[in-house]
Amino acid sequence: MNTAALTRSARRGVTLIELILVLTILATVAATTSPSLSRFFRGRDLTNESRRLLGLTGYGRSQAVSLGQPMVLWLALETGQYGLEAADPYLAGEMEAMRFQLPDGMRFDAERETVSEDGYLAIYFYSDGSVDGGSFYLFDREEYGVELRPDSVSRGYKIAPLE
Repeated sequence: MNTAALTRSARRGVTLIELILVLTILATVAATTSPSLSRFFRGRDLTNESRRLLGLTGYGRSQAVSLGQPMVLWLALETGQYGLEAADPYLAGEMEAMRFQLPDGMRFDAERETVSEDGYLAIYFYSDGSVDGGSFYLFDREEYGVELRPDSVSRGYKIAPLE
């Protein structure tokens, strides 16, 4: 066999030192970007849950108008449960009550004067499209939060990030 051809093919390979250097650079990049990526994915939980709540407020309003009966969106501040149901249980035949649970590490908050003695916040949607309820807050485990508040223009709710 020709030794010159063998030497040329050996030079085209990757040395162990080059491999270790590339792996070290990759590990450094991964170590510096992983905290920000984890915050990004945790922030997605807050975004997804706030959008679900916003969708539920819109659905509650449209159901109240289409069924001609008041609907109530209730939030249990202590347990993190929430749901939508007919305000009058005797008229609830056309709509099943909907119940949800916040993911672990997320919580509700509201102004104390809007919360009942048993720890519930109720938002009422009426058949004329009006809404009776105040703002409430949604926080994740790192205390990033959003406010869901009434919007006078759309007569519904909107999401506002907390500063």
